[in-house]
Amino acid sequence: MQETTITVSWKELTAGLLEKIKSQFSGSNPAAKVEISVKLLDPQSKATTNERFEQFFSTWKTETALLSSGTAMVNHPAYQQIIGMGDAVIPFILIKLREDPQHLFYALFKITGENPVPAAHAGDLPKMTADWLAWGKSKGYIF
Repeated sequence: MQETTITVSWKELTAGLLEKIKSQFSGSNPAAKVEISVKLLDPQSKATTNERFEQFFSTWKTETALLSSGTAMVNHPAYQQIIGMGDAVIPFILIKLREDPQHLFYALFKITGENPVPAAHAGDLPKMTADWLAWGKSKGYIF
């Protein structure tokens, strides 16, 4: 089994790049099995970006579980830390939305400056989730 590590910046990491890498290793053998894993590293920390996101998300979810105020939820320090992580956490937020829809829409809006949710879907958690997941796919953040 051949193992190769390639380091790319977040901006270079796209679906097209992953397909290009896959085709390079499978070559003329379309039956070849190619496995690609992605690990995002935060150069400021020994913890990966995903690990830091999961820590903040877990803290936020635990400490806001009994809150009914959306404002209090998004002003929580852990939620603000997630926003502060910027573009690097967009895929993790989208994956989290797919697994267990949470009120992470505001974080996505603050990080991206975009809002793909039409007014007719506002307040409808499943529809808002679907809108953001479609946005994430169209931008290449998730597949």
